[in-house]
Amino acid sequence: MRQIRYSISILIALLTVAILSITSGCTPDYDTEFEEKRFEVVYKDRGIILMTPKGGEKVIRIETNLPMGEWSATTKSEWITLTPSESQVLVQIPPYNDFGVRKGTITIEYGHSVFNIPVEQSSAHKMVMEVKGLTEGQEFVETFPADGGELKVQVKSNVPITDVVVPDSCAWLVLQKLENISKDVIECTFDVQPSDHVRARFATAYLYSSADITAEASFSIMQKKRDYVLVPLDASMLATNAQDPTEGPIEHICDGNEYTYFHTTWQWNENTYYTRPHNITITLGEPITNVKFEYCSRHNGNGDGDITKAEVYYKETDDSDWILASTITFQLPSGRRSWTIQNENAVKFENPIKHLKLVPLARRNHSNIAAAGPGGAWFNMAELRLYTGK
Repeated sequence: MRQIRYSISILIALLTVAILSITSGCTPDYDTEFEEKRFEVVYKDRGIILMTPKGGEKVIRIETNLPMGEWSATTKSEWITLTPSESQVLVQIPPYNDFGVRKGTITIEYGHSVFNIPVEQSSAHKMVMEVKGLTEGQEFVETFPADGGELKVQVKSNVPITDVVVPDSCAWLVLQKLENISKDVIECTFDVQPSDHVRARFATAYLYSSADITAEASFSIMQKKRDYVLVPLDASMLATNAQDPTEGPIEHICDGNEYTYFHTTWQWNENTYYTRPHNITITLGEPITNVKFEYCSRHNGNGDGDITKAEVYYKETDDSDWILASTITFQLPSGRRSWTIQNENAVKFENPIKHLKLVPLARRNHSNIAAAGPGGAWFNMAELRLYTGK
């Protein structure tokens, strides 16, 4: 029994030696200990670098175990100097004597790790751009007559004015030239075109300099309305080629009552079809050299009869042919029993005239009423006014 136990002990010892021999023979012939590569800009140094006009230096700290050749620090701004070392980038900014704020970016990167750090340096100079003659609380630098003319505005500025912007909606204010009349005063010359509007109109011009795109100056002008007089109308002066037989006689457009209306025929037959386009003819008591139309929409209904476009014709004598003077447009009335005046300036005539014809071409929801289907060429209105300018 002792002999069996002794043999088992020897066997276990031999197996242990064999296992140790096998494991020692499998040791790899290379280093299995890898060093993790680290690359980061210190969190507190990732924010924007703000420099005064005097310039200066800033250190961007880097936490890395990489040699310098494996990462980079670059910038596209020539005024920024970068000096990398093993654990930092020295940023040097020279003094800045120009206008405005200059901006740049520093890029520090290794592989997919990219850090973009913005740089801004303020200017040593404050830009001055002031419209002369425009005191605090004053709304307009100029109030201009309706006849238009030349407008000169002086601007005190220590930087060149490189751009003057007038909105498209104010195309009647046209820049002619910019001229330096002294070291720090620039004179802007504008052409203010004549106005035939029955209300005053307004424009604002904005002045900019490429030296500092954040700064601007502006001024506004008001152009007075044209002095118009209302042309007297009565029923004896009016006629139409398409009176509806059941409603809206033409004399209603000059009766001073916004609750009555004129309506051309909507009842189709051969006679009414061939009278299109429908019109209103006017024979004035006194000749005029210009005219502007305004009408009041019907007080009820859905507004389909509201005119949006019309032709204006005139005759020089009672027996002469009609001559097309202009095409005019109207904004749609804001509601029922609302007034709207033609968008364009007054229609002008070379010689004084007494005979006018208004031919509507379009109305609400119908862009070509002369080509509309049977009974579709009609229009209506409550009142019609004619103005003539002095």
